Amino acid sequence: MDRINLLADIGLSRFEGEVYLALLKNPNQTGYKIANILGKALPNTYKALNALEKKGAIVSSKTTKSKQYSALPIEEYMDRLENKFKKQRQTIVESFKDVGADVEEEGIYRIEDIDQIASKATRMIENARSQIVVDAYPDPLGKIKGLLEDAANRGVRVFVHAYEPIEIKGAEVNWYPKKEGQLELFPWSWLNLVTDASESLLSYLDAESKKVFHAFWSRNPYLGNYIHNGTMHEFMLESIRNMLYKKEPSEKVLEELHRLELAYYGDIAWTYHFFGLFSKDIEIEPTYEKTPVIRLAGVKRSVSWKSRKGKTEAWTKFAEIEEKIPGVIDDDRRIGVNYDAYNDNGELKWSFLIGKEISADVIEEQMPEGVEILEVPSQYVAHFKHEGKKTPFVTYRYIFYKWFPDNEAERAKGFDIEISYRSKPCATEGCEIDIFIPIKGGE
Repeated sequence: MDRINLLADIGLSRFEGEVYLALLKNPNQTGYKIANILGKALPNTYKALNALEKKGAIVSSKTTKSKQYSALPIEEYMDRLENKFKKQRQTIVESFKDVGADVEEEGIYRIEDIDQIASKATRMIENARSQIVVDAYPDPLGKIKGLLEDAANRGVRVFVHAYEPIEIKGAEVNWYPKKEGQLELFPWSWLNLVTDASESLLSYLDAESKKVFHAFWSRNPYLGNYIHNGTMHEFMLESIRNMLYKKEPSEKVLEELHRLELAYYGDIAWTYHFFGLFSKDIEIEPTYEKTPVIRLAGVKRSVSWKSRKGKTEAWTKFAEIEEKIPGVIDDDRRIGVNYDAYNDNGELKWSFLIGKEISADVIEEQMPEGVEILEVPSQYVAHFKHEGKKTPFVTYRYIFYKWFPDNEAERAKGFDIEISYRSKPCATEGCEIDIFIPIKGGE
């Protein structure tokens, strides 16, 4: 690109660019000399020199009888512009914090500029809380590699479908194997990105990632969820296909498929988001009460915010031994308890026990293998009732994402209790689940 046009892109007029370039080649010159070099009128030359001096692109010296000018090296001038812009940016952002509203979540917005795509991708990755799924060609993927590693380092699950081998620390990466140089035959590339199954960026670019053929960005949660599903399933298919090409044994393929299914379907934050799409109109008014002491016998597992694998395992084991638990007070009730949350290297984990309420005279030695006894103390709770033929995730999503933010109630450390009923299963319209969440107050 023409150097004068490049200087015009950073705010210099065409003539100012010519004067600046002349001074780079010929430092310590008077205005008269520069006018002669360029063959321009002296008044216009001095006007350009004054403008360049105010912009900080050149400096002048008065040690001689005539004022002499020199241009700052281009890198130094660019550093000055960058520092000035950073200061202005901070001031402007602070000034406009109380102006404007969030972009409507239903909108789908076209993007024409490559820098805007880079800015959107950066912000999406930096703001991701749970999952990032990427499908990208080598050039655009290389530009966001560091951002993806930072996201993985703070606990976000990152899945990348690439088109040549690349190592991204903390991320799961697979790639479609192609012959060396095969990608160079295609005059395009792309960067497709979905964060938390709710925000999406799709961009179709030229091979050097400099020209935008077509791109759009959206916070539409339905669209984001759909693109997330498709991209994640492509990732899963690619992983399995690569194993089949390598003639891996079927047991190993099935093991990997199961692992990926748990990584995808077991993500609790994603599940809350998905079912939140269908819980916008739910309104549940809880009652406030003090629970009695509950003595439970059941199966305990560790659960994390990223996966409900432990909960699934607990329920599976519980189904095998439910009828063998002695001293059960009410055979219709199944009681699940979440408690003892802790931080494991930045990942939130807690204990989950599913069991039955038992009488005080039963001891642990009488229990089937793998069954523990837990005494849940009395606590002050908000009591929510889930009803109808729908998943309880809808109600949980309402409680934690709608009811708590909209009310003055504050969660207390304790035992989250869920009581379901064998006579009222969730596969029927008669489903009922009682949910008890500890809150502060009521002492």
